[in-house]
Amino acid sequence: METDEILTVDEVAVYLKVAGATVRRWCRDGTLPALKIGHQYRVRAADLRALWSRTSGDAREGVGHLAEEGPAEQATPCPTRGDDAAAPGAVQ
Repeated sequence: METDEILTVDEVAVYLKVAGATVRRWCRDGTLPALKIGHQYRVRAADLRALWSRTSGDAREGVGHLAEEGPAEQATPCPTRGDDAAAPGAVQ
């Protein structure tokens, strides 16, 4: 990600592995600085990195690709439906 790159809400959401509504809420409440163009937000990559640096280590686990120094330790996957059966091809 280049420093002066401009990202859409969807790009930020995919990058952070969160819902687009979460990114929009962060933009709306000022957690993530953004430019509003019409009804859409745009986020500077530098502002996304600044958010990353303000976030505690526990919250960043699993999205280590944002860190300048490299990926964080891999998070342990947890079942999503309450069952212990892993999906085919899932890492156990």
